[in-house]
Amino acid sequence: MEYKNAEVPNTSRKISRRDFLKLGAAAAAGYAAWRLGLRSYGTEATPSPETELKPSVKVLDFFDIDKAKDKYVQDNFPPDFSEEKSWQEMGVSDPSTREGLLTAVPKDENEAKLLMMMLFKNQYQSHGKNVVSVIEKTAGYLNPAQTIITPERDSIASAVEFGKLEYDEIGNPTIHARLSLEIVDRLISQSPESVINMSFELGEFSLTYSLYDRRLKYPEMARQGPSTITIGEKTTYRDYQGNDITKDEYNAISRKMDETEVVMLNLNERDVKFLDGYAGDKTYQNLLKLTDVARKHPGKMFIAAGGNPMYLQGLKIPDIREARVALEKQGQWPDNLLIVGFQARESGFVGRASYGADIYVSDKDLEELGFSGASSYATPTVTEITRQLIARGSNTHKQVKEGLMQLTQAAESWEGSEKVEYRLLDLDKAKNSLGDLKQSK
Repeated sequence: MEYKNAEVPNTSRKISRRDFLKLGAAAAAGYAAWRLGLRSYGTEATPSPETELKPSVKVLDFFDIDKAKDKYVQDNFPPDFSEEKSWQEMGVSDPSTREGLLTAVPKDENEAKLLMMMLFKNQYQSHGKNVVSVIEKTAGYLNPAQTIITPERDSIASAVEFGKLEYDEIGNPTIHARLSLEIVDRLISQSPESVINMSFELGEFSLTYSLYDRRLKYPEMARQGPSTITIGEKTTYRDYQGNDITKDEYNAISRKMDETEVVMLNLNERDVKFLDGYAGDKTYQNLLKLTDVARKHPGKMFIAAGGNPMYLQGLKIPDIREARVALEKQGQWPDNLLIVGFQARESGFVGRASYGADIYVSDKDLEELGFSGASSYATPTVTEITRQLIARGSNTHKQVKEGLMQLTQAAESWEGSEKVEYRLLDLDKAKNSLGDLKQSK
């Protein structure tokens, strides 16, 4: 393979074995009886008309993120604002790289807003290019002898709207943002292509710069705690060396052991953390926007990402199951929408990295294609297979879904105390099934 692409949103560091197990615990916490897989999701979903689909793909993604950054600076900063001066004041010599940006220590709100915008740009500047590359590499894997058809593309950079900047109790900045449904809907309305790849989430999300942390002020006292011995009604207090001390001295030492202070993180400890749109309190509202746009365009097939796990005050797992059930009961879940997740492996444990998707792609298969495990890259893999199924004669939404499921295998994992089954794409089966596909014009 040529290279390994680092996933753009949400996966700021590798999942530890301990936190990977939490994937299962989180799943069992509120939905122990809920299982996803081949079965239908509800009888009240609004059916899409049996439109004849064409083997054409439109990738909606970030392709000109510089324009969004320039517009943001123009709209949110005073005319005399100097980016160059701001970077100098923040201690940044190279704002074009992640490593350079992580040296930043913003002194005021304008500097913090500029930094957050550049961190966003850095995360997404190659996202659309990578998504298109996944489609092309999947096509090459399935049919190596055929000419690869590069999909059409439109940039959603103008759909990004940045909101308020706020700080946590220790000074780490968070900027809130949203992807405009109206702009994305307009792009879709202007697109004649039948299959829409959406390796992003509509609605609200946030970006946090972890510059500070709260830590014990006297960590060396961790092994120097006092102790008590109670015999009858008498309590004796002793220091860590076994010497007798008074109760007041015992309490003073205990308070000192618990004292914390805010420290600036070392460069190798600083991080950029995205709160996934399907992992917070906006999950239902964000998913509703996706179902709204899919229902508005029943003649298309939408392949959309289901989210990635991230670390922000603990491990957070994207989970659309509860929101999905609610939308199904309201008759708002469309037949022309397919949610894609990825299967993660860590220290011998294997399981879903998000909950509620229709189909999952193994991170092992994505790595074979040259990409990291992420829903952003799992989605275009399924998109290209969808295109090839349509070119082979699966011309309706129902036929596409049935064809995709025939190219999956049953997978299962323990999530808490519950064994959960899900559908995992079998890339070799897809290659064997679609490898003899004739070139489609």
